[in-house]
Amino acid sequence: MTTTYEGIPELVERLTGADLVLIGRVEKLADVEMHAVDEAPEVHSLFSIAVERVLEGELDLDEITVRVVGGSAETVQTSWTAELREGERMLFLLSPDVGPGRPPGAYVPYFAGCYRVTDEVAALPEGRTPLTKVRSLLASKRRARKRELATLEELEPANLRRRPYEPVAEMPEELRRGAEEAKPDEGAEE
Repeated sequence: MTTTYEGIPELVERLTGADLVLIGRVEKLADVEMHAVDEAPEVHSLFSIAVERVLEGELDLDEITVRVVGGSAETVQTSWTAELREGERMLFLLSPDVGPGRPPGAYVPYFAGCYRVTDEVAALPEGRTPLTKVRSLLASKRRARKRELATLEELEPANLRRRPYEPVAEMPEELRRGAEEAKPDEGAEE
């Protein structure tokens, strides 16, 4: 099922959905890539970010790469989804960049989640927001999650909680002796 957003979700929803929330400084434009989106070329810019402070999530790196749609390469110019400038301090709401060949420490903005920070105030779509409010919202989110887990533990029997589950295989088992791969029926309508 596809979820369609008519606009950017509220700050609390974005903070809840982001895998990693941090304060960092844009070090440099590290690379640009060309991608084909709906057969049209699109530029993606990769920025090196020096991590200053992780507010939510886990990260053991001092520097990460953030890939944003936008920039220019060859003869193609693509509008920015989130504009990053070298030397700027920013609040980042991120999700892992799981594209093919992406290394650990590669992220993409969650709902264009890259916001300039000046004097401990982030320039969010909702307006200028003190980082203390962002930290407070994150703390509230952690408390709510802790309450949810406590309720779940009350409802779920202890013996089921510790029960190991069978591993999930990402790839189907190899064909067994004598078996053949399924093929589409000839003449079947698509």
